[in-house]
Order: sequence, then structure tokens, then C-alpha cells
Amino acid sequence: MRHLAPSPTLMPMPISNRHRTLSALLLAAALAALPAAGRAQTAADLGKSLTPVGADPRPNADGSIPAWTGGARELLSWTDPDNYPNPYADEKPLAVITAANLAQYQDKLSAGHIALLKKYPATYSVPLYKTHRSAFFAQSVYDETALNPGRAKLANGGVTGSPGGVPFPIPKTGEEVILNHKFRFMGAAYGQTLTNVNVAPNGDVSASKLEYELFREHGNPRIKPEARVPNMLSYYLERKLSPAREAGEMVLAHSLISAAPGTPFQSIWIYSPGQRRVRLAPEFAYDTPQRDGMVTSDELDEFNGGTDRYDWKLLGKRELIVPYSNYAMLQSGAKAADILKPGHVNPAFMRYELHRVWVVEATLKKGASHIYAKRVFYVDEDSWCAVVQEKYDQRGELWRVSETVPVIAPWLGGVFTSTDNFYDLRSGRYLTSLTNDSKPKFKLLNDRSADYYSPQNLRNLGTR
Repeated sequence: MRHLAPSPTLMPMPISNRHRTLSALLLAAALAALPAAGRAQTAADLGKSLTPVGADPRPNADGSIPAWTGGARELLSWTDPDNYPNPYADEKPLAVITAANLAQYQDKLSAGHIALLKKYPATYSVPLYKTHRSAFFAQSVYDETALNPGRAKLANGGVTGSPGGVPFPIPKTGEEVILNHKFRFMGAAYGQTLTNVNVAPNGDVSASKLEYELFREHGNPRIKPEARVPNMLSYYLERKLSPAREAGEMVLAHSLISAAPGTPFQSIWIYSPGQRRVRLAPEFAYDTPQRDGMVTSDELDEFNGGTDRYDWKLLGKRELIVPYSNYAMLQSGAKAADILKPGHVNPAFMRYELHRVWVVEATLKKGASHIYAKRVFYVDEDSWCAVVQEKYDQRGELWRVSETVPVIAPWLGGVFTSTDNFYDLRSGRYLTSLTNDSKPKFKLLNDRSADYYSPQNLRNLGTR
């Protein structure tokens, strides 16, 4: 979850429908090439023929995707949350994919990345590196996941019966896959300082800075299940640092595990330093615009809202080149001026690997309202992170592309997501979040409790 301040919506502008045709052809070909499913997997396969969270641990046919052998647990030796080393700094790309050599790789690329290569043929590229199946989770996540088959149930766009872990490690529907993404564990209690950057087509930058905290109830190993607040997923607290006109404003969000039909999955309160008061905000959900209208509320973290406005179709698995293990942008020595280029992030600061992903297609239900008529999600099988998303307008044309990068955060016990890049193919604008100059990189907040994140305490925090 990221910056929540409302912004005006950008109006769609027409583009060619060639992206739509290419997307359909490539996706059909890639999925058709996958082997037929064998016997049905069961809970007994978790940790055996499946990883503890439900991924296929085997290498692919040519070994370009290696076997999963437990993840990069050696990175647990990192002990300083103020320093984010790059374990793969000495590696060189196996290939650099450009518009010129696209034909050699397009069966392993998403329609979104193909569109970016074609839109910026002179500057955009996809550096392909050796694949590391680095994802791992704490044992508490594995233990809860093993119990979820049979007890976790879909419930009005949320989940019931799962106090922790991956709710649906052996998914049968697209909705189950996207909820695995939403409920994946990324730490119990932590904070960061972020610089959100909106980059214009000519490279001009508009930046805002904030610090946030996230405290998780669902699956928090520090809280006994019976002591957790019922039906609470997490608490999010944000304090804006800049620009000056917004400094001191605070946002508090309570996110639910499930919600009754017609009720929101989030309650949000805003503290205004000028008025020194807390007010309940109108619902921030679905396609409420965020970050100057460049993203919707439910596409922060790729998807975080209710699933009820879409029909979800599970298209299977696919081998795809996706952003992964991108530690270069996290280094303190990285400079924003070097990272941020017109049109897109400097490819020298990105890293892509070949991984197996679940492919989920979300189609807007008849009579439902959203600016995106269709969305395609690519969800990493090892981390359950939605690493790429393609967003289509009401005419079925590809409009926006986003990518989120899994990395290892040992201070949080496993997988975290770092870089979020949101590209608008029409306007040429993009958004990204920087932590390169943040100190500490993470704040561990193990002394926090649910009471700290109450609306009653928000005013106290704002006036300190």
C-alpha cells in the first residue's frame, strides 16, 4: 500500500489496438505450450512435490529456471536494516532485450513489456539475468499454509477460515491466485521512508516524500491467533513529509480480511495539521484516483482491494521474463538523476529473470464500474507477488503497464517488494518509488500494538 492522497483522473486518449491483438496471440501461444496438468495436487504435496507455499520446485526443461532448494536463506546473515547489499552485484546480463532483437524473446515477454520496447525503441531495454529462486518465508508462514487447504474459503471478495499463511496454495481459480497475492506475508511490523516520483515525458520530476508504517494482524507470529483483532488484515499509518503544503498530514487505514457485500475493505482517517482534527475519509477503493491520477486505489501493490467488480479467470502458468531481485535501485549510492529517465526508469538499474508465473485475467462484470475493463496479472509462483500487470481500457486497448519487484528483506523474515513502476503508454508519464537515500532502509516496529493505530491515537500522533 502506498500514497493515498486523492487526485484527478486522467482521461483516456486513443491508441492503436495492435497491443490487444499481440497480447492475445502471445498469451495463447505461451499457455498452449505448457504441459498438461497431472494428477490433482493436495495438501499432502506441500513441502514435497510442491514447495511449502505451493510452487513447483522443479527446474524447467532446459534448466534456465533452476530448482527451488529453500530460497536464498544465506541472506539471513544480513543484520543491518540501514544497509541493503546487492548479492548479485557482480553478475552481468545474459542478454539485453531491445526492440531490435525482440523477435528472439517475445514468447517469454508480457504484452506490457513488448509495448514498452516498441514505444521507446531507442532507450528502453530489458536486461535478462540468471534466475535465482531466492524467495522464502518464515516457518510460521509454512505452518499456516499447510493447514489452509480445506479451511480457507472465498468470502465476498475476501477470505475466511485462514488466520495466516497463503490462503490457497493449490489454487483452482483466478480469484484465489490474486488473493494469495493480496495476503502474502511481507513482515509483521515495519516502516520505511519513500520518495514517490511522477516523471513527465520530458523527464521533469514531481516528487513527494512520506514515511509509513505497516502493522499486520493476519499471520503475525508475534501475536497468538486468539489475541488478534478479528477480521483485521493490517493497519497502515502514513505521515507526509513533502511537499511543504502537505507536510504533517497523516493517513490511517484499517484493512479487513473479508467484508460483507456492499461494505468497504478499508476504513481510512485523515489528520489535517492545519485544522488539528481527524476526519473519516470517503471510501478510497476500486478506481478512486491516486498519485495525481496515475494509479487507482486498487492497483497500489498491483492489487489490494475487493475482487467483486471483476470476473476472474485462471489461464494457467507461463514462463515469463519478469522483474526480480532488483537491488541496484536500493543502494545508497544510487542517484535519482541516474535512475529517472524520460519515459522510463533507466534499464541499468533494473534486473529481469525468467520465472514461472500464474496468469490471471480479470474482466469487468456487466454493470460494474471501473476505468479498467480488463486486467492481466502475472503472479510469481515462489513469492505470490503480482510482478507485472497490464491494464486495458473500455475499448480493449492496452493503456497502462506496471511492475513490482520481489527482493529478500532478511529483517522481515523473507520476501519483500521494492520497486514499483507504473507506466502510462498514452501520456508517456510514469511513477516510481525510491528508497535509495532513505536511512534506515527499514524500521522494525516490534513494540507496536493495535491500539497505536486507532483513530483516537491519530490526533495524538499528529500534535506531537
